[in-house]
Amino acid sequence: MFAVPRGSARFLRPPCDATPSSTHFSSTSHCTLFCDRNTIRLGKKIHCKHPFDGVPWKKRLSEGFGLGIRFVLGRAGAGKSRSAFEQIGEELERSPDGPPLILLVPEQMTQAADRAFVARFGGTIRAQSLSFRRLAFRVMQEAGGASRLHIDDTGKKMLLYKIARSRGRDFRAFRRFAEGGGWIDAANEWFAECKRYAVDAARLREAAEDEAFPPALRDKLHDLALLIGGMETELSGKYVDSEDYLTLLGEHASSSETIRGARIWVDGFHGFTPTELSALRQLCKHADRVTFALTIDRAYGAHEAPDDLELFHPTASTMTTLLRMAEEEGIPVEATTMLEGGAAGRYASAPTLAALERAFVDKANGRPFTPALDANGAVVVASAANPRAEAEAAARDIVRLVSSGSARWRDIAVYVRNWEGYGDIIAAAFRDHGIPCFLDQKRAVAHHPLGELVRSAIDVVQSRWTYDAVFRAAKTDLLFPRGAFRTESEARYAMDQLENVVLEYGIKGTRWTDGKPWRLNAGAPLEGDEAAHAERQRAREERVERWRSLVVAPLHAFEKRLKKAKTIEQQAAALFAFLEDTGAADTLARWRDSAERAGDPDRAKEHEQLWDRVVDTLDQLVELVGDEPADTELFAGMIAAGLDGIRMGLVPPALDQVLVGSLDRTRAFGVKRLYLLGVNDGVIPMRPKEKGVVSEADRERMHAAGLELAPDSRRRLLDERFLLYNALFLPSEGLWVSYALSDPEGTTLLPSEWIRTLKRLAPDAKTMYVPGDVPAGASDEEALERLSTPSRALAELLPQLRRWKRGEPVSGVWWAAYNWLAERPFWRERLLGLLPSLDYDNRQGRLSEETAIALYGETFRTSVSRLETFAGCPFAHFAGYGLGLKERRLYRLEAPDIGQLYHAALSQLSKKLAEEGRTWAELDEAECAALAFRTVEELAPKLLSEILFSSNRHRYMTRKLQAVVGRASEALRGQAARSGFRQAAAELAFGEDGGMPAIKLPLPDGRQMELRGRIDRIDGARAERGEWYIRIVDYKSRAHRLRLSDVYYGLSLQLLAYLDAASEQARAWLGAEAAPAGALYFHVHKPMLSLHNAIEPEQAAQELFKKFKMQGLLLDDDEAAQLMDTGLRAGISPIVPLERKTDGSLGARSKAVDAEKWGKLRAFVRGKMTELGAKAACGDVEAAPYRSKQETPCTFCKFKPVCGFDPEIGGNAYRVLPPLADEDVWARIDGEEGDA
Repeated sequence: MFAVPRGSARFLRPPCDATPSSTHFSSTSHCTLFCDRNTIRLGKKIHCKHPFDGVPWKKRLSEGFGLGIRFVLGRAGAGKSRSAFEQIGEELERSPDGPPLILLVPEQMTQAADRAFVARFGGTIRAQSLSFRRLAFRVMQEAGGASRLHIDDTGKKMLLYKIARSRGRDFRAFRRFAEGGGWIDAANEWFAECKRYAVDAARLREAAEDEAFPPALRDKLHDLALLIGGMETELSGKYVDSEDYLTLLGEHASSSETIRGARIWVDGFHGFTPTELSALRQLCKHADRVTFALTIDRAYGAHEAPDDLELFHPTASTMTTLLRMAEEEGIPVEATTMLEGGAAGRYASAPTLAALERAFVDKANGRPFTPALDANGAVVVASAANPRAEAEAAARDIVRLVSSGSARWRDIAVYVRNWEGYGDIIAAAFRDHGIPCFLDQKRAVAHHPLGELVRSAIDVVQSRWTYDAVFRAAKTDLLFPRGAFRTESEARYAMDQLENVVLEYGIKGTRWTDGKPWRLNAGAPLEGDEAAHAERQRAREERVERWRSLVVAPLHAFEKRLKKAKTIEQQAAALFAFLEDTGAADTLARWRDSAERAGDPDRAKEHEQLWDRVVDTLDQLVELVGDEPADTELFAGMIAAGLDGIRMGLVPPALDQVLVGSLDRTRAFGVKRLYLLGVNDGVIPMRPKEKGVVSEADRERMHAAGLELAPDSRRRLLDERFLLYNALFLPSEGLWVSYALSDPEGTTLLPSEWIRTLKRLAPDAKTMYVPGDVPAGASDEEALERLSTPSRALAELLPQLRRWKRGEPVSGVWWAAYNWLAERPFWRERLLGLLPSLDYDNRQGRLSEETAIALYGETFRTSVSRLETFAGCPFAHFAGYGLGLKERRLYRLEAPDIGQLYHAALSQLSKKLAEEGRTWAELDEAECAALAFRTVEELAPKLLSEILFSSNRHRYMTRKLQAVVGRASEALRGQAARSGFRQAAAELAFGEDGGMPAIKLPLPDGRQMELRGRIDRIDGARAERGEWYIRIVDYKSRAHRLRLSDVYYGLSLQLLAYLDAASEQARAWLGAEAAPAGALYFHVHKPMLSLHNAIEPEQAAQELFKKFKMQGLLLDDDEAAQLMDTGLRAGISPIVPLERKTDGSLGARSKAVDAEKWGKLRAFVRGKMTELGAKAACGDVEAAPYRSKQETPCTFCKFKPVCGFDPEIGGNAYRVLPPLADEDVWARIDGEEGDA
């Protein structure tokens, strides 16, 4: 071979099998005497059959044309890449400073190629590995054009949003969702596809007018033509994108010194798009030589059509296309090199893989095959319980390989086809096993805190300070400059508290920025001491105002700048100033440093790069539309589209790490062992998914009409075999193939058809099953497999120890692991920290005496309702009244708030009447309605920060509430008219600051319990013989009945305890002794009648009146019963639970007991309260809810997420309360009284 100095006369060798010409060669001339390399197969020379164009060689040389092209062919592992490196090495040895030697590889392969270059050649200027884009940029720097502004996917998506927004009204098919984020992504993919396949707007418009297409497709093509036309207009002459680089590369190749005289090796490609082919056409014409390395099993002719079912169809089609291109351009085609590889190539140390590769190719192409015999375990086929078990099994095997010295981390690759289903699982499993890895996927960063800060800040302005937008910004941890808070946790706590205030008081809009202090009075009580409550609220206001100012300062400044902006460039400047105000760049730098210290280089790079990407997005926005008039909606939409378009492909931050990638994207050199995970049915081969703006059926129609685009779903499905082939035979020493039997949710999965095929091709391959957990009775070998690292040994040990505690046998390996961990200080500390979990049973137990006294005091001050809560579940009492936990209050009117208003309205009405010395019976219907109206009007401002005045809907609701209270008042008036009882007191409090002293009960430990409360209403009646009867009336917004079983279990004590307290202290508030006559619930509601036939108004009024009948327990006494309902002679009372027989005695349907039982019941209630109080005061905090039939307090318990109660966990069980009839209750009370 001649080494011809650049610029000197060169001798050109004739092409392979030159076309017969009397001018140049005889008809028998062949390339065998002149080619640098003849086609060689099994050591025998084979003449090439490629025709020569007949152009004289010297003329080609004078016109700047090179030697031509050649092909290096071979199946996987044949040594094509090695051959390229060897040829480059030979050139470098001959002339280290000669013309450029370029290895052209796919974009995702450049980093691996660079590392291979460094490893093989060290430093060199002449030889370099480049992608199409990097080569184009090099040529543009030399020949011109590099000054044109580059626009990436971020910029294109911003432009597409702008065009869709301005032209959307002209769309036919996509008008409804033209500005949606998902559609913008799809449109961007379509735009890129059109550029790759040289389809412009004019071609689309022409197709849109083709009546051979159905109307729906024509409408789509019309819209896409508008979109692509708009993009072409916007980009023309000013901007360049990734696809334009290829066009510019072709345009400038002829004048580029980098290309002229260069020798180029094209490796790693299986096919080319039309724009890539166009660039290659010029490279082949002007470079000294272009060598194509293709994975293929034989040479194809220019006009030979590969069979659709051929395994190597993608590369066969590529070869024929390149040959036709050479024929069209008159480019010589040198002799083809066919590399056999096999055991002499990549698989020299793994003959099983060489045999498997041959069998695979023969099987795929329908030829008889010889199964590969695996004598050294080079091939493993594993099934796993689920993807997590599958990833962990691979991780354990990788650790084993590296620990044994058989491989370095960088010698190993892990491939998947379903990245969404496996990416995070593999990352977590490798992290648990301490495996350094690089995830070869571009990452979306739309939800990174910086992107969220930008979007939410714009949303704050657009939405006028809504809660969601403000706190999305506040919770990014980027809103506050350094020094605003001492720590990040303090800032988060402050924002949580501020969020509670905003939700509770319904703060939004100008209330953030008007400068007026927030009055925190939304929770002011409808009943009770408002001043005390206001004092408690004022303690919060100073802190809240400081937090508010920290949130408002940067956002309000940004809002002002944005509104003052005259152009979009000024709006972008306002956004950048906002980011500077918040110190976002400094915070990201701290996060980067923290990630590096924590050993997370990927996260560190992400923080570092994202700031530049966001700033670049702003720069592109300014370049694209900076001079246009300010338009906040357009600005916000373009920024959102740009941020959604940011994808970061990180450079591997370390040299020695496992490569984790996807079957269709990742390219690698020098892999010794490959792990192919997730080989399930529907995944490999991957069923093509319809995505994008046109369907597969549309593509087929366009293809049939000559509109060439990307391959359709059928072709992609057929090419899945080729993808699998390239992955399976990438490694040089070992192959691991696995599949999952179920997904993470437990749904059954099936193995791919290729699993069965692989087992046929390699019947001796090692097969294994990987359970999710170590099975009971596992052998020592199975146990040892799990002990890949100390951290995993610790994680796997705990379940085995639990089995041992249950009496199950465990392998001695686990005790050895236990001893190993216990003997090493670092691991012993972690082990001792986890061992208590073996005894975990979720029992809260009992507080210490000191803690209980510190929490509740020497005197246990409580209320009856709190004791009822304790009876329902001790932990709920502890959480609510011991710890003081509260649910977040929302600025929303809910059932409890309405019930509170009802209760307060009737109590206040009763109180007013008592103060005026009037009774309900003295009111008429109109007066009841007027009083109810005024009372609700007075109370409405106190409810949730005037929520009833916040909207027309709430004002309407106020009128409805007034109607309900008015209807209930009318019912109370009617009941009072029929009763001998009159209101004697309303809102009577006992306990601290009350009208009666607290109920004081001694506790068994010598302490005392004081019960406080407030009685809604006490009615009194004086009998003819002069003695007083009293009854308690409690207002409820839900229907209540007094069940003696609930009293017995302590779940319903309040009504009877209040009656007991009122009776015992009657002399203090009534001025005379009084006997208890009844305890009643009054249901505040607006009843409806369900009727089949119309009735008279008077009858309807009577039926509605009965709906207000009070429920409870009465005294079985003739005189008391007569006073309860003076209008009842016989029958059932419409106002109380009373039935009177014709002889005057009480009927069976009466809810009444005699005086003796009343006495027993009062004594029982006091005893039950003492019992519950003693347990609560002594620190019983057990999560032990009751269950009565299907009823349990857990159903509506707000503390359920705190206690973690679960009947399936040891130590957690319901306290089952058997249902009791009234007779059973009385029998038990009598029995307990006898025992006492």
